[in-house]
Amino acid sequence: MFTITAGKGFGVKFANGYGLSVQWGSWNYCDNRGENYDDNVLGEAGCPNAEIAVILPNGKLDHDSIQGWLTPEQVLAKMVEVSGRIPT
Repeated sequence: MFTITAGKGFGVKFANGYGLSVQWGSWNYCDNRGENYDDNVLGEAGCPNAEIAVILPNGKLDHDSIQGWLTPEQVLAKMVEVSGRIPT
C-alpha cells in the first residue's frame, strides 16, 4: 500500500507488515532541510536525496532506523531489505 505524506514524501507498507517512510521536506534529513518553502513546493521540486525510517508492523516508527541524505539507489536497497524481513 502506498500513501502520500503532506506533499513532501511517501510511505509504503509491505506484505510482511513492515513499512518505509521516504521524506524530503524542510524538516527532513536531506538537501531540502531548513529551506524556507512550503513542503508541498519542496515535494513537487524533488530532492537528490531523502530521509527514510522503518515503520514496524504495529504501525510505530522505529526511531533507531532513521537515516538521512540517502540516494534513490540507497532508498531502493532499504526497500528491498525491509520488504524481505520476517515479521516478529
